[in-house]
Amino acid sequence: MNVPGYFLITIFLSVALLHIYWAIGGSWGKNLAIPTTEKGIALFQPSALSCALIGALFILFSLSIAFRGRFSSFIFWVMVFIFFLRAVGDFRYVGFFKKIKKTPFAERDTHFYSPLSLLISLLILLQLKLFK
Repeated sequence: MNVPGYFLITIFLSVALLHIYWAIGGSWGKNLAIPTTEKGIALFQPSALSCALIGALFILFSLSIAFRGRFSSFIFWVMVFIFFLRAVGDFRYVGFFKKIKKTPFAERDTHFYSPLSLLISLLILLQLKLFK
């Protein structure tokens, strides 16, 4: 294991725990993690099941970093793609190229969520490079 790997695992497990917290009924930070229209209307309402599934997915991502296996390179490329697309966004509400920029979510997305997604993508690319 290397420093970028430990950093990725820390990020993934932190995000997983936050989603699991939301899945069991917690609300801290949840309203700031959901994109909204300019009028403050949430674009979707995540269910407890969807939060739990996302939490489980992040745990699986961390396990793929910690325990490299036969399909690790494929999984890493999928993760690079997912997080790069998240950073680029949908060109309206999410990502570096969003048009709606004055909501509480959008401001956090610009300063935190999108840069973190790009950083994750780059760190996973580094993992691919380090283990060739």
